[in-house]
Amino acid sequence: MGIIAATILPVNQQDTLPVRHKIIVIAAKDPTLIDGGSESYLRAYGRAAIRAGYEPHHFSLGREVGLAETEFGVVHGVYSPFRPFRGLMVAAHQPFIVNAVDRFVGKHAGPHLLHSFGPWPGVGVAAAERLRGRGISAVPVVTAFGTYN
Repeated sequence: MGIIAATILPVNQQDTLPVRHKIIVIAAKDPTLIDGGSESYLRAYGRAAIRAGYEPHHFSLGREVGLAETEFGVVHGVYSPFRPFRGLMVAAHQPFIVNAVDRFVGKHAGPHLLHSFGPWPGVGVAAAERLRGRGISAVPVVTAFGTYN
């Protein structure tokens, strides 16, 4: 997972920033890897969310687990043993993303907004259901689209 850009604020500015509400973004594509398509849309979405006062956390599939702070939010690399990393394998990848979101949220009561894109809405709904089952407030939102003609 490559890092496009990271911003580190001076200590005196960190104290004056408002608390940002986190948005959990589920698109399964790593927005740092490709310049076009869904990845560029996710970067634009992340930048807009930051400008609106939110803290986007993108959950993406990969061969490694890791975090990357970027100019469009934090990218959480989620390991999955299955290939390819595409929507046609959503059923196989879903448990890995749901588990990663569950670990990220931990015991924070919420409310949590989970925004899923493309063919991944069921993953966001499953993650929200898991959190609500633990008594954690979670709301799934979907932007469904497909690029296959």
